Amino acid sequence: MAPTSVSENGPVMVIDDSQDTLDVLSVIINHAGWQVVTAQSVSEALELLKSVRPCVIITDIGLPDVDGFSMVTNFRDVVAARGPIVALSGFAEEEDRKRALALGFADYITKPADPDKIIANIRRLTSQVSSATSS
Repeated sequence: MAPTSVSENGPVMVIDDSQDTLDVLSVIINHAGWQVVTAQSVSEALELLKSVRPCVIITDIGLPDVDGFSMVTNFRDVVAARGPIVALSGFAEEEDRKRALALGFADYITKPADPDKIIANIRRLTSQVSSATSS
């Protein structure tokens, strides 16, 4: 199945090795009106990206197989073409945020994440995608 086009209506992909985090973020994002696709590793996410084209990807930085920084660096062509990527991390150091933004992440959110901030980020990023594709 070919990937669907990027749209502001989703789905949103969430990558995190914690099932609790995936469950909580899925409820928050679903409640705001987006479908959610989840993966617990980069390899699982890459497999899903063969058939899903999310409007936004939210990924934990500390993943077991490949960390989020390496994912963006090593799989930039595959991942970045699927939508903006937001880092979600327990690392609260300013250097981590700067590194993420320099690597191409659209934003960097620290855990525990404020649900309103997550939804505001998705709305902002999807409206940017929508504006860019309609121009």
